[in-house]
Amino acid sequence: WNVGLLAAAVGEEELRVMLEEAREAAFVTAGVTVEEEVIINQETLDEGVFDPLLAQRLLALGVPVQLTDGTLQMLSAEYVVCRAGDELKPEQAKLLQLMGRKLGEFSVELNAVWTRGEGLKELA
Repeated sequence: WNVGLLAAAVGEEELRVMLEEAREAAFVTAGVTVEEEVIINQETLDEGVFDPLLAQRLLALGVPVQLTDGTLQMLSAEYVVCRAGDELKPEQAKLLQLMGRKLGEFSVELNAVWTRGEGLKELA
């Protein structure tokens, strides 16, 4: 969790709406617990998720692939990147990023507001 200070010239309700609208999918980082399973199989490779030039990078990240005639081929039926409930390792987070899979969410949670009239109001 990160903490910050936001100054805005709008009321609490309008700010809540703005923050809710600002939510968006984000790549997860190492240490984050994911809520879904992600698997790489031949179909994933055939869909063009990975550029064939990434073959060595994928191997370094533990994915059993080989480059054959410019095409990525799986050396096993499937490779589990992560399962629901896994706390991600750096290699898993990097694979998800290379796949374009955003399993996290960027959002700002409003914990307190300060106004001239009321002072500090904690929102719990």
